[in-house]
Amino acid sequence: MKKIVSGAAMVIVAASTLLVSLAAPANAYAVNYGAIAHSAKTGSIAWSYDYPDSASAQRNAMNQCSGPCKIVARYSNGCGAISHSPGWYSYGAANSLAAAKSQALRKNPGSRIIHWSCTSGHQF
Repeated sequence: MKKIVSGAAMVIVAASTLLVSLAAPANAYAVNYGAIAHSAKTGSIAWSYDYPDSASAQRNAMNQCSGPCKIVARYSNGCGAISHSPGWYSYGAANSLAAAKSQALRKNPGSRIIHWSCTSGHQF
């Protein structure tokens, strides 16, 4: 026995499917911002993550940092990292933790990672 579906029923099914696919979770496409602040003079490191905008993430990191600090890494749905060797710091920011660490280490051969942080939504 064959089932026959009218054209009107097909339109309703297609429209329902489209609406369901458009109703993704609110945070499925969220952009999360993070920042790292650092003071080379005092060694203070402060960070923030999962803020709704870059300015808020940077402000929060700066508010937590002691000493003359500056923002050294900004990222969205990603990670930041700091590497250190005697007398020298370098920084990286990228979509994944591995890439952020690699960037910081590449800028400062012989250094080691002393801090990293990531937002939600970063790549693994």
